[in-house]
Amino acid sequence: MNTPLPKYRIALTPQQVAYLISCCKTEGREELLDIATTTGRQLELVQAKIQIGVVKPAFESTPPISLEEKLGIEAATPTEKRFAAYRKYQGNPSICTPQEVKLARTYMYENGMMSTQESEEFENE
Repeated sequence: MNTPLPKYRIALTPQQVAYLISCCKTEGREELLDIATTTGRQLELVQAKIQIGVVKPAFESTPPISLEEKLGIEAATPTEKRFAAYRKYQGNPSICTPQEVKLARTYMYENGMMSTQESEEFENE
């Protein structure tokens, strides 16, 4: 008598399905060839159903929302971010994160606010 095997459903994107099919096809270990072949066939069937529209997604996830979007503020341009970091750096450099220091120094470099020596050091970083 055959014992039933438990099976589980997972949610995968079409790109993940394609990747797993590729992994199954390139499996080189002899002891895994049977499971790789079986799994690959099942995934190819899922992929075909997705492509012809027989199955629909179980759900659709949305990308994370940035703090600016949550607050209804348009995201700052790179130049605005560098300027904001520069203003913070100018007020108190010790409270700046390493990323803010880098942005502030980039702003200073781009706007000719560094001495020749500082500019050379910045270029060599």
